Amino acid sequence: MPLIGLVIIALNGGMAGTIRSLLSMQVEPHHMGTLNSLVGVVELLGVMIFAPAFYGSLRKGLELGGGWIGLPFMSAAFMLSISTGIVFFCSVR
Repeated sequence: MPLIGLVIIALNGGMAGTIRSLLSMQVEPHHMGTLNSLVGVVELLGVMIFAPAFYGSLRKGLELGGGWIGLPFMSAAFMLSISTGIVFFCSVR
């Protein structure tokens, strides 16, 4: 079973580079610097906001015990659903 998790994590390894490459094909060459700066800022904001929230849910889940040990996974699902909603409702012109 742990092998399946390792395979899934390995498949995600190149996701950031792939997304940056797909985004760079959507903009004109003279906007590449702005795009890469924006992507970097968004990644940093994501780490600054979601990492402490995820850690807090892990600590609270371990405090409560029982079925609440899965609280970090529930919070991760909630955070991913928020980001999916944002991406879904943003229109591309």
